[in-house]
Amino acid sequence: MNRGALIGIVALALAGCGSASSTTTSTTKTSAATRAQYIATVDPICRASDAAERPFSEKKEAILAMHLSDEASGSKLAPLYRNNVADYRRFIKQVAAVPQPPGDKEILGKIAIAHENAAAGYERETQILEHFNEEAWKTATAEEREIIKHLYALEQGYGFKVCGSEASTQTKSHTATPLGLRIGEAATIGSLVIRPTSFVRYRSNGTEAIWRATITATNNGSTGVTPFCRIAEEWASLIDSKERVYEAQHESQFEGSCETIEPGLSNSHITVDFKMPADAKPATLDLWGEKQYESQARAWSVG
Repeated sequence: MNRGALIGIVALALAGCGSASSTTTSTTKTSAATRAQYIATVDPICRASDAAERPFSEKKEAILAMHLSDEASGSKLAPLYRNNVADYRRFIKQVAAVPQPPGDKEILGKIAIAHENAAAGYERETQILEHFNEEAWKTATAEEREIIKHLYALEQGYGFKVCGSEASTQTKSHTATPLGLRIGEAATIGSLVIRPTSFVRYRSNGTEAIWRATITATNNGSTGVTPFCRIAEEWASLIDSKERVYEAQHESQFEGSCETIEPGLSNSHITVDFKMPADAKPATLDLWGEKQYESQARAWSVG
């Protein structure tokens, strides 16, 4: 499942396996005597529900393309999200109807509880979208991120091949606030003022492409900083139109990217590169500059 940040915030693509609809794979009442048989039954449900979720993603992207305010976007997205949550709860019931291996009831019970917790979290987020509040959104999405991380770990540990299969690679949720920013516009993140000035396809070999963001960062703090620099940290991500998330390529930084910015000064030569499949379409650029500001990440539309 392509689970990534929706509208540059947090994954509302449904955790672990995706949303369900009346067209998803039906289950049988045949006893699933082994774990392998159970996985072979549930994984196709996940695969089918991923396909059923595509219209949701397409409608969401259409709303994002309007470049409305957070409040206006939230009011349009809320009904869409509410329907998706309802699909998710149908998906949970569908999986619950699959006979379980007797010896796996405890771990499958934990997975089921994690799904219920995720669904409840998505419902909270939907309510916030109806009457958008940035601080409430940050809190809710941060909590949901931990729930989903736990769910992914349970699913992968059980041995699913489709459900939860992308959690540790290309999909990662950040709590960037939704919408509102385009390339060339600035946002205050912690003590930094960050303004991406360009975002271009830098090069491609036909299989993979490198996309480059050029950024100006201003230090409003009291000590020198080196944002978008530390190799051991994460400070940016790129989300494509299928909600896959790509982290920055640290090794591709220009030397100027790691210059110390003294208080009151700026560095306009910061570059951040992202490697993605050549046919992938960038949608949202999430930036926060330093690890300590990850919870304050902001999103710029690049689609």
